[in-house]
Amino acid sequence: MPTETVDWAELQQLANKLQEPGRPAGQFDHRELIPLENSLRHLQEDGDDQSLIKLREMFAGFILGESYGGLPVVDAINSAAIQAAERLGDLNLAGQYLFDLGNKLHQIGRHKEAIETFEKAANLVVYVNILNTEWLLCR
Repeated sequence: MPTETVDWAELQQLANKLQEPGRPAGQFDHRELIPLENSLRHLQEDGDDQSLIKLREMFAGFILGESYGGLPVVDAINSAAIQAAERLGDLNLAGQYLFDLGNKLHQIGRHKEAIETFEKAANLVVYVNILNTEWLLCR
């Protein structure tokens, strides 16, 4: 499925619906997520890293908001966006997504995983700082 066939308007409507104020976390029909699951799969198959990041940003309010209950599709979006940012060489963005994931894991009580994720984010930040320092020294 080429990226241009992803129905971004439909996905935006779903994102808005999932982020409605007062909507209890996890209170929705899982069939609502089918377009999201299909779009994620197609973007991954196409290797469209920019669109994977766009998808993650579109659902950021839901991802960062109250506990979503660890929905597999949301976890998959996070993982795909982290990997996409790394492939694109945007280690700051990958680090931010890892930090966000660590916060979410902490919120839902998965503390050991949260600590491991925070450590990965911190390691990326250190690596980016080392790269920046080396670049400055070479100027």
